[in-house]
Amino acid sequence: MKKGLAIIMAMLFSLSAFSVNGEETPKNIAAGKAYTVETDMPDTRSYNKDVDTGYMLTDGKKSSTTTISDANWVKLYRAVGRTITIDLEDDFAVTGFNCGFLQFKGPGVYCPKYFVVSVSENGKDFMEVAALENPVPIDKPAASRAVYEKTFESTYKARYVRFHFNVEVNCFPDEFEVYGTALKGDEKPFVKTPEKVFPNSYAPKDAAGGAMDLMLLHTGYYPENAAIVDNTMESLIPYLAYVSTSGRILDTMFDSYIFTYVGGRGPSEIPNRKEGEPIIGVGPDTTRSFKSDWEFLLGKLFDPVFNLKALDDASEKVRTSLKLGDDYSVPVYITLPYPKISDYVFGDYDGDGVDNKITSLADCVKAQKWFIEETLNCWDEAGYKNLELYGFYWMHEAISYGTFEDEAELIKLTIDLCHSYDKQIISIPFYQASGIEFYNELGFDCSFMQPNLSFNEPLQRDPAGMMEDFAEACKKYGLAVEMEIHHHLNTKGREVGKFYEQYMISCSRNGMMTDTPHAYYQGAGPGMIYTTAKSSDPYMRYIYDTTYKFIKNTLSFPDELKASVDNLTYVEKNDDVIGKITLNGDWYPRDVLAVITKEPKHGSVRVFEATKNFLYTPGKEYLGEDSFEVKLSLGDDNYDILTINISVVEPGMIPSEPESGPETSDVTSADEDGDNKSLLIPILLGAATVIAAAAAAFGIIKRVKLKSNG
Repeated sequence: MKKGLAIIMAMLFSLSAFSVNGEETPKNIAAGKAYTVETDMPDTRSYNKDVDTGYMLTDGKKSSTTTISDANWVKLYRAVGRTITIDLEDDFAVTGFNCGFLQFKGPGVYCPKYFVVSVSENGKDFMEVAALENPVPIDKPAASRAVYEKTFESTYKARYVRFHFNVEVNCFPDEFEVYGTALKGDEKPFVKTPEKVFPNSYAPKDAAGGAMDLMLLHTGYYPENAAIVDNTMESLIPYLAYVSTSGRILDTMFDSYIFTYVGGRGPSEIPNRKEGEPIIGVGPDTTRSFKSDWEFLLGKLFDPVFNLKALDDASEKVRTSLKLGDDYSVPVYITLPYPKISDYVFGDYDGDGVDNKITSLADCVKAQKWFIEETLNCWDEAGYKNLELYGFYWMHEAISYGTFEDEAELIKLTIDLCHSYDKQIISIPFYQASGIEFYNELGFDCSFMQPNLSFNEPLQRDPAGMMEDFAEACKKYGLAVEMEIHHHLNTKGREVGKFYEQYMISCSRNGMMTDTPHAYYQGAGPGMIYTTAKSSDPYMRYIYDTTYKFIKNTLSFPDELKASVDNLTYVEKNDDVIGKITLNGDWYPRDVLAVITKEPKHGSVRVFEATKNFLYTPGKEYLGEDSFEVKLSLGDDNYDILTINISVVEPGMIPSEPESGPETSDVTSADEDGDNKSLLIPILLGAATVIAAAAAAFGIIKRVKLKSNG
């Protein structure tokens, strides 16, 4: 009904005579016209919360209120930006435009920071004709309707008019009007504006100075539990080194580390802060900054026992254990506190003995200059043996114009400052973060985008598809990837771990495992990596082992599942046999569904869900051949059907085979089914310890000698 009314209105416009002194008066030539909407980042398999009930932007109806519930607002959510292209259905002389938006900072509804208008005759090639910024102050608390409008000095011949603008959290437009007249022949000549060129490749492997796997470690202010922020040498060993279940150092693990601050807190925070009271700390949400808080962070970082010192001590142990040589070094990045403009005294940041306030963009940079120089001085005094300060970490995870309108400029000045000291600066924006399209051109050395799949339910409807969209966005904007292990993995297990598995599966297939750096989130100390390394739970250890393989670029999850087993398995009469089904990848066994699709004719069989090993028992006194089929499936159409042949022979008649070579892991576990024989079944984690005596106990003459790394 609403759309039909708009079309009628458009017809009335076209039938009316618009002239002043014989000159045609421009009218809204977009009324009732169709348009397309494109997101800057893929959105259909993630948030996808846009609400447009049917060409609402050209239906002739503007919102009569500034309430977010007004039905005439078109609701757009994240995905970086939108491109609205209106088809005028014929060529016109375009004279200007008028577009309305809601600005209401409280519920996170922001007008676009930038608003670009272009015209086209063919819908493919466009010429930019206007670029406007938000006409309403971003810190204006009251809700208001903002208008982006312009009347051109010259007219432009166009059938298509395109509007491109950023979307920070929520963006609510109501009506897009395009004004024009019939063509007169004096329109401005068309000159194509080159399309913006994005990297269209992942961040290169050397973007972070050669650091490839950067683990986030937390320190800072956390009086409730000092262990959260005091990283010890012992707790850091499983990060620097890949360790066996018994703690033996086997290989290197993460090569680099980012020290950041728990919750952006500082000692000056207000105890039991109530809503509406100021936030005092070191993070981007703080409302005021104090030098004393920044000094506290430096004290934590350069503690004589914990954190950087502990990392240096642990790296020395790893270096000597693995005989890595004197050139072994561990790159480190330190988080910059976020400077907040306010009327409160910050402290003396320029050494003149007078306390300063941070009241301008320039003051923000001066405060950060003090922190950087103080960090460099502390580093030199510490004299770490194996650590190398690569640079700094920008902790805000988006360019939030609603937090600070000049934040993009602050980032650019901070990047230039870090580079002036020959130090890198990196960042980790969240998925679909505002401003992410500018991260490369601002000058970050490397930016790692968070998939957020482990935490956000709207992204979990189609995990594999969402990760495809994520990879596409990373490639478009030249970003690296953050791998996210949920900080409740130890209590929720596969409920949350399955999403981290999807990170590994997708990245191993799309090139992000091998071709771009990785940052890792895993919660505050001692962290999930430490927990998984020390855990006796098979799934937890699986996460540790596969993370190691990911780091070493050996992790494999083929697109097509394949299973195999020895072509012929022997068993003695009136005995039984345990066989091992091998999968062509590093799948966690419980991720693979096993169903017996053809039962053996002369015996019985069961497949253990936890291991994908099978137990075959022949019929009493039976001698001869038997077989059965097992379907191994990852769901949908990805499956393999395996035929397993059994030969039942007289006692002592099983042919012997040569011993196999050694394997490399000592990960073992008991099957959950509780069968006494299953206590010796290896958990399938790529390589598992098999006790030779188990083979003899089950009548299997085939012996397998395996190396123990405990």
